[in-house]
Amino acid sequence: MKLIKEVAKLIGWLAGALTGITAIMYAFGYLIAQTQLHLLGIDALLPSGREYYLREGANFFIVTGQKLGLVVLGLIALVVIGCIPLSILTKSEKGARGLARMKERLLGTGQKHQWLWQAAILLLLVILLFFPLVHNLDLFRAPLGLSGLLYTAQDLTPPQSLSSDSSTVWKWVSTGDTKRLNSHYYSLLIHFLFAGFLMVAVQRVTSSWPLRSLIVFPFLLVFAIYLFLLPLNYAVLQKRIEFPVATLVSSFEKASTLSGQWLLLNKTEQEFILWDQVEKKALWIPKDKVVKVEIGRPQAVFKRELPKTKEVR
Repeated sequence: MKLIKEVAKLIGWLAGALTGITAIMYAFGYLIAQTQLHLLGIDALLPSGREYYLREGANFFIVTGQKLGLVVLGLIALVVIGCIPLSILTKSEKGARGLARMKERLLGTGQKHQWLWQAAILLLLVILLFFPLVHNLDLFRAPLGLSGLLYTAQDLTPPQSLSSDSSTVWKWVSTGDTKRLNSHYYSLLIHFLFAGFLMVAVQRVTSSWPLRSLIVFPFLLVFAIYLFLLPLNYAVLQKRIEFPVATLVSSFEKASTLSGQWLLLNKTEQEFILWDQVEKKALWIPKDKVVKVEIGRPQAVFKRELPKTKEVR
């Protein structure tokens, strides 16, 4: 009987955990989908379903988890490389004694002036909080300033309303420069990890202080802001922008000669939603008006224009 109760508790806990994970993936997927639709300028055209949001949320955690893993492995490798000289030094008797004396002095000084050391470390953490974290918050805001890319990507220059950082990201996205987009996303991940490190560090330093929650709150706030902005930046910097080319025959006069210039943005049970890359317009066609449709493979909407090479004779 006791075993059955324990199994029931475990099943209930698993069900609750699964519900929470699903809710988180749905929320992140919704943010990602809506951000990309806003980026393209068609956020009012393409409502998506629950399954789509869940899939996008799961993709975010997979891609971001892989990149975070690479960043953490790189940091671990640096720590290991830094520890090699210390391990070599401890192998010698003289070096081991020197390290022991240094450790004893540091511990003695730390215990004697513990409050001063904690205050100095806290001051350093506050400085690091404002620079580089708060100072570099524009790195997170720059990709979110883009919108209506389907209308403006073919222009030679970015819109004048964009900031300089947003204009740079606009050029990367509109030319499909995945290398620079990946580099920028890695930079955001490093800032996110650093914000988490500072939050944990200030909690350890002020563990015995009064008003500890008030001191930790700014660090927690910056970490929460970075966490909220991360999936939004993922939608701009990492999510591939591609739609299939559609060719269809319709009873609509305007849609009767649709060619490869049209992209299939969405297809529902009632309609097709297409995008004209030349005229930069969207077209709704009821499904019952479509006689024949051919849908090709998805292709990148924004491709990087490689420099032309001259033929050498």
